[in-house]
Amino acid sequence: MVRWALVLLLLAAGLAGGALAQDQLLEQAAGRYAIVPENSEIAFLVPAVGGRGIQGRFTEFRGEFIIDRRDPARSQVAITIRPGSAATGQGRVDRFILGPSVFDAGRYPEAIFRSTAVAQTGPQTATVEGVLTAKGVSRPIRLTATLLSLRGREAAFEVAGEFPRSWFGMAAGVPLYRDAVRLSVIVTGRRR
Repeated sequence: MVRWALVLLLLAAGLAGGALAQDQLLEQAAGRYAIVPENSEIAFLVPAVGGRGIQGRFTEFRGEFIIDRRDPARSQVAITIRPGSAATGQGRVDRFILGPSVFDAGRYPEAIFRSTAVAQTGPQTATVEGVLTAKGVSRPIRLTATLLSLRGREAAFEVAGEFPRSWFGMAAGVPLYRDAVRLSVIVTGRRR
């Protein structure tokens, strides 16, 4: 599971219909949320030199996030991604990235992110630090998060980040393709 403490975004967020007081908003948002895959998306881009690169998404993932009412800095998010579900819409590319040069999905069926720290950077933004484990390698990464909505029992965030592919033994194609992967995530959680 991947824990992304996107939760601090809720502390000072202005919502449609007016801004709630910080304590009221935290009280409204506090709890444990299951990530709703059908309302969420985890996309990736490997930029190319002078081209559009390789774009794709993961279709299988699960997770949760916890908004801590007493100490928002201890809020957490956890997501487990199945690299074997990666899809670019190009059969040849899909077969290559699922193989040993990139995801090695047969040997490593899960990639896991767990948050370790959150720092609010604005009324609706935060940085989220955590550990990503992929292909048996664990590395710290930093993501940015933005609150998109808080309605009833659901909260949604946009999360983005970039890190070197080579950290995880996925540097195939360098230098034609940059030694980087950009994540673009929309995560929606439903309170349990």
